Amino acid sequence: ISGELARVYSSKGDFLGKGFLNTASKIFVRILAREDVTIDRAFFKERLGAADRARRDLGFTGCYRAFFAEADGIPGLIVDKYEDWLVVQVLSLGIDKRKTMFVDLLVDLFQPKGIYERSDVGVRLKEGLPETKGVLYGVVPDLVRASEAGVLMDVDVKNGQKTGSFLDQQENHAAIAPYAKGKDVLDCFSHTGGFGLAAAKAGAHHVTCVDLSQTACDRIASNAALNGFANVSVVKADVFQLLRQEHAES
Repeated sequence: ISGELARVYSSKGDFLGKGFLNTASKIFVRILAREDVTIDRAFFKERLGAADRARRDLGFTGCYRAFFAEADGIPGLIVDKYEDWLVVQVLSLGIDKRKTMFVDLLVDLFQPKGIYERSDVGVRLKEGLPETKGVLYGVVPDLVRASEAGVLMDVDVKNGQKTGSFLDQQENHAAIAPYAKGKDVLDCFSHTGGFGLAAAKAGAHHVTCVDLSQTACDRIASNAALNGFANVSVVKADVFQLLRQEHAES
């Protein structure tokens, strides 16, 4: 039955793995284990806990991607932690059918003030699931304040892209620091300014952030002001057109 556990065998009858079946998806079985182990609440609790311990071992604390779906052993589940709030994205039928259990496990593990679901993505349609979003637990404000590598960000977890921000890019944002000090930096397709604001924090002479979305531009300007960055300007424009124009005028 779709959404339930299935065992996968090779044409020779060798056991290959165990995971959630979905005959409506191009991915028939999303593998959870390569051995025929018991997959229950305790199994998922251990996977979630192990992933969070790994993040903390790497030095992440208040704001980070707590669960990376397949990479952490539960395909179709993404969990982002913004200080005292969690944002989850559910991309597979097996997880969706057990959403209440996963919310309970996340509450036990993180004791958040609120959990918000951002499963409003088209890929769910390929799983036979509707797009959805909303509060799953507690109370979640429209904007959640978080600190990413020393940069304060007000994140729109309810309507921002994907899960509100790109927490999986934190280390890349921080990696710009050695190159930015004293330089003029151009951050194209800025979204809410992850790279640009990190460059400003690192001591860039001036940072120009460019994005086509007025909402994103407003958020960049607001977050720059929040951090007291006077060296950041925001341009609302189509990056491709802007670069062609700048090239023609140079």
